[in-house]
Amino acid sequence: MDKIRAVLRTAEKGMLEHFDNHIQVIDPHIRPKQEPKQVLQPLLKCIIAKKVATMQYLALYNNQLTVREIEPVGIYYGTDNWYLMAWCKLRNAYRSFNISRILSFTPGEIDFEKDHPTLKTLITSIDEVMHTVKLKVDKSALRFLGMGKYVFGLEKEEEEGDDNDNSENEENG
Repeated sequence: MDKIRAVLRTAEKGMLEHFDNHIQVIDPHIRPKQEPKQVLQPLLKCIIAKKVATMQYLALYNNQLTVREIEPVGIYYGTDNWYLMAWCKLRNAYRSFNISRILSFTPGEIDFEKDHPTLKTLITSIDEVMHTVKLKVDKSALRFLGMGKYVFGLEKEEEEGDDNDNSENEENG
């Protein structure tokens, strides 16, 4: 409410007090308690020193907090976010973590247990495991996809019955 009051004129601020019980901001997601910039410096030090670290991470797929012991390899920017590429000891695999979802980051004193490929090599390997997915969406629902469809790699849109989709008709005909 304070942010709303801050942009109102003085005369309007008094009126807003009557609406306190009628305005609610709902935020179902847990927000990181630590700004990414507070995580960034110790994270970069761990990458350079090749030290194991422990972090609390809020997983996007289930919104659950997990504690991960990691060997951070590098950071990169993509799809409007900064990401950490690291060897995750919990999953025994390389994982990409959205830095804004790291709630706490604790550098350790233990050296990496293994040699890691370069960040560039790891990012290239992510691209190699991409799969082509075709979605059939009712035209009335398209407006709800918004710009997100491009973030997830939309390559083309076709309306059913377009001349571009003759392969299915040829197979069935």
